[in-house]
Amino acid sequence: MRCAGRGRALSFGTPTAIEVEGTAPAFPRVREEPGDEGEATQRLVYVAAFGSDDTQIATATGRPWTAGEVVASASVNSTDSESGPLLLPVDALSPRDGLPRGSLLFDRLLAGPGSLPSLFVADALEATHADAFDALYLDGGSYSVAVAHGVRPYRYWFMNKHQDASGTTSRLVTKLAEASEVQVLDIVLPGDCPAKGDDLAPWVTPDGGVLFFQAPYSARGDCAQASVLRSFYVELGADGLPVEGQKARMLLSGLKPEIAVMTPSLSPDECTLYLASDLNLADRRQRLYSATRR
Repeated sequence: MRCAGRGRALSFGTPTAIEVEGTAPAFPRVREEPGDEGEATQRLVYVAAFGSDDTQIATATGRPWTAGEVVASASVNSTDSESGPLLLPVDALSPRDGLPRGSLLFDRLLAGPGSLPSLFVADALEATHADAFDALYLDGGSYSVAVAHGVRPYRYWFMNKHQDASGTTSRLVTKLAEASEVQVLDIVLPGDCPAKGDDLAPWVTPDGGVLFFQAPYSARGDCAQASVLRSFYVELGADGLPVEGQKARMLLSGLKPEIAVMTPSLSPDECTLYLASDLNLADRRQRLYSATRR
């Protein structure tokens, strides 16, 4: 059963910590899977550091959530650093022809000087192989993909390191699966600052109607000095761009300005918000959290 519609501002209760293995976990994304005796269960994927500075994709099941463990697959967790995992629903077609439904999308920063981030599509969470997602590769590298898997053709949102004569800029773009051109999203935050940053960590609802993301934010409205990552959502039109005249709204706006709120997403029924945060002021350790929709 799904939560109430989106006709009013989205509001969530007090965040509850999800204790999982790994340092500085982020990018929590959840899908529903068949469980024991025909009952559904939930699968959480996230990234964290496990014994090194490189991040790896890990998984937990719930609820209550298990402690989490690194995904056992050299095709997914290579010697390079992986991030941005997104498990498509078990019945959703793969973006890559020939791969089974419910594919895993993720990005990898290849080792070596001058390397660029690249998106990959794996046949499963514990993958036997993963292919480069060349259709979403742009000039300076692509990463942090989001998918509206409830529409046909699929629409994608992802980060791109755009290179031109003035240098390299990180931008959030969108494109249909069958399109060759991308469109750049210009999002206005509360206080009229633009949403800028190296990684806005996009996530979209299955119908592509609402985009969740993170961006540096200043509670004082000082755009140039915005430094704390906070999370927001904005309504999208059929073209994948913010609805004209719509500003983004902050998620968990009641938290203190110095608390980071990162990599947001919703549960499949849209009743639960998942995110990473350092909101525990006792130790300021980054954890995963969930918050129930009011």
